[in-house]
Amino acid sequence: MSNDVDKKWMKCPRKSIDYKQYVKLFIEFARINGGGCTLFSCPCRRYMNAKGLITLSEISFHLLKYGMQDMYTTWRFHGESLEAARNTTTEYVADNDVTTVLNESIITNVDENVREGMDENGEAGVDVNVGTSRCYQKKKSAAEKEREPLYPSYPKGKSAMYAAIMVKNIKTRFGTSDNGVTAMLELMKELLPEGNTLPSKFPDIKKIIKELGMDYVTYDACVNDCVLYWKGNSSLVKCPVCQEPRYVRVFNDERKLTQVAQKTLRHFPIIARLKRLYTIPWIAEAMLWHSRAQKDAHIMRHPVDSTTWRCADNFCPEFAKESQNVTLGISTDGFNPNGCFGLNYSCWPVILCLYNLAPSMCMKREFSMLFLLISGPRAPGKDIDVYLQPLIDKLKELWNDGVMTFDNFTKSEFLLKARLLWAIHDFPTLWTLSGCVTHGYYACPTCGEETVSEWLPYSKKICYMGHRRWMPSKHKYRDDKTNFSRGVEHGKAPWPLTGLQI
Repeated sequence: MSNDVDKKWMKCPRKSIDYKQYVKLFIEFARINGGGCTLFSCPCRRYMNAKGLITLSEISFHLLKYGMQDMYTTWRFHGESLEAARNTTTEYVADNDVTTVLNESIITNVDENVREGMDENGEAGVDVNVGTSRCYQKKKSAAEKEREPLYPSYPKGKSAMYAAIMVKNIKTRFGTSDNGVTAMLELMKELLPEGNTLPSKFPDIKKIIKELGMDYVTYDACVNDCVLYWKGNSSLVKCPVCQEPRYVRVFNDERKLTQVAQKTLRHFPIIARLKRLYTIPWIAEAMLWHSRAQKDAHIMRHPVDSTTWRCADNFCPEFAKESQNVTLGISTDGFNPNGCFGLNYSCWPVILCLYNLAPSMCMKREFSMLFLLISGPRAPGKDIDVYLQPLIDKLKELWNDGVMTFDNFTKSEFLLKARLLWAIHDFPTLWTLSGCVTHGYYACPTCGEETVSEWLPYSKKICYMGHRRWMPSKHKYRDDKTNFSRGVEHGKAPWPLTGLQI
């Protein structure tokens, strides 16, 4: 049975002859493509791949008794390739479910706007309550309009929204300027039949894509990284620490004098993006992988097999019981976006990784969520905690309170919570993100003040010694005086530092 087989039989009556024959073919497919496994998750309507692993004979009995779940159109847990799953989902969303995903994004954005408009007591202002329904109706009508085809005789499903997304992808991939995209759009609009809905300017393209809810919030920051003009500091025009002005006066393209913030932070809301993951059935199903994975203490294939994960589960058993809760890792590093042009400029993205997903998915680019983008003339350095305030605020909300989320796989609502378990970065960023010293005579985060180091005068570098302390007590290298400069080594390895000591 191939990946492109017609799977409409899953909606047939359970007592029909065709259904029973295809159940046998499905069991044979899992036996051949299952990689030698004898136990699988059951895709019936009762268990929906969310319970434990059972034999193929039991799965056959459940399929005949309860029927096959309709949404399991790509048999990822029974040997079908993930590439087929992505292609199937992309076509489904592009052709049949654009309005569903878009409307879900609109509702999420309205909820976020209401939350941002609340005062310190948690009460929304009158203007926000009155404008919520009006905002939703306006965006919903815009979504319906953008689903219309480019022109009346154009194939169904290829709308202005589809064209806007593809044009934006081409611009990002090849680095085309805004004016270049506008010139291309004007030519395309001239070549298309009259009455087409293709935008003629790139700003209109951005307005269409903005309806998907992929927008970001911009916060101003002090040029010296002292404070973020956020919450209580949002109305300030001068830094309360260094007294530097918030804005500078520059001339715009029309040669008019205007005010521009000296430094900004782009914030991509994490809650809206996590909720959007659960609106796509196959992604919502894949987010349950960590709870179904067969854990083995002797094999490390995923962070779920680590002692750190088990320790975190024991710390909060209530969080671990809900398999739909999300475990995150944070990763950050800086780079020069101008490449080798010699311009002094820094860009620091802060990315969150999803560890609910399988090893083949959790490190993919499409599942790495950009949450913060710190840009400016220089790197934030140890003052990066100023820019992490929105992230910490949202993570505390996801850990303490959670947010109600609709799961399109189980067709039910649940309280979504999240935890941050790991930080992934290189050694210099350890100092930036955690404040741990990574240079000088005591650079080792494990040894601390017991670091054995020596200054090399000719190379003008610090050399770190004392590695033999981690060897067994009777190892031959401990008594080797010829090949090691410090002679005999009888010292003991230092105990790892606690968080308070660091």
